[in-house]
Amino acid sequence: MLQGANLVAQSTSWSIGLNGFADNREYKSQLQPPESLLGTQLVPEFHLVKDTIHTFGVGFSMLSEFGHTKLIADFDFQLYYRYRGQNFNFTFGSFSKNDIYACSPKAIYHDVLTYYNPNIQGLLWNYHKGGGSQSVYLDWTGRKSETTRETFIMGTFGTYSRGLFFLKNHIYMYHYASANVPDPNSPLRDNGVAYLSVGANLNGAFYVDSLSLSVGGMQSYQRTRGVTDWETPLGLLFEVKIQHRGFGVTNTLYVGQGHKLDWGDPFYQLKRYNRLDIYFNPLLFESVRAMFGISLHFAEQKIHHQQQFFLKVLFNSDNFHKPDTKNHFFR
Repeated sequence: MLQGANLVAQSTSWSIGLNGFADNREYKSQLQPPESLLGTQLVPEFHLVKDTIHTFGVGFSMLSEFGHTKLIADFDFQLYYRYRGQNFNFTFGSFSKNDIYACSPKAIYHDVLTYYNPNIQGLLWNYHKGGGSQSVYLDWTGRKSETTRETFIMGTFGTYSRGLFFLKNHIYMYHYASANVPDPNSPLRDNGVAYLSVGANLNGAFYVDSLSLSVGGMQSYQRTRGVTDWETPLGLLFEVKIQHRGFGVTNTLYVGQGHKLDWGDPFYQLKRYNRLDIYFNPLLFESVRAMFGISLHFAEQKIHHQQQFFLKVLFNSDNFHKPDTKNHFFR
């Protein structure tokens, strides 16, 4: 009887995702080069699930970049264990980094990372209850060897909402250590950020589907050990997001001191920067989503423009745990 119960409690599921991107960056900037980025990511996964709580997942993320000399430009193996409890989730191994990117402003994680750095290798812990959620993660980005530096990111992010109002935070530290053969011209560095924002969701107000307003403070910190003291620039982010019937507008204004974050958008090295995103979703279904977008970057006393198209397709078995279907194309 016990063996039969265990067999009933065990199941399998599968998913296969396709992420397509076409990103044309018409920049005339000292900070970022003009370039066109096009490609598709194939992400198949197979899961063994026990009692809907314990999941063993295996799969891969394969990037085919248009115009690349190789058919497969990048390949990342996925292998992880996930625990899903009532208030507590835990994942360990190599798995998708989408949850971290979706909750992070571009000042912290540059949008190109979703194309070329899709996975985390480490752990993600989350506690959620009521209107609050807080996560802790460790991403091991470099195993120390004769030629590879030891590097990792350790951070936490979360959100708390009550009624119309919300509070968000994100803190991380990037440790850039040395290889087995240290390079005297490139000493150990510490690089990180602390971000806190408050805002309001006015969904349904002013005859639009969703409207949110927020203001946030961001302080980064960096030092080169034995060479420089701590640098701690500080600035403010003001953001407005509006969506209605598949159309959306997001405007983000930054004012403050320039930041030099290894993983952040280089435009935030400026003391003043404004980004305006205008986008349309021609397809917005549970399994298929598409978006056309135009971004205007007001920086360096110029207007840089960017055109984007994204396609996300996800097919899965009936018992697969459905992901969040919110629009995270423009986070």
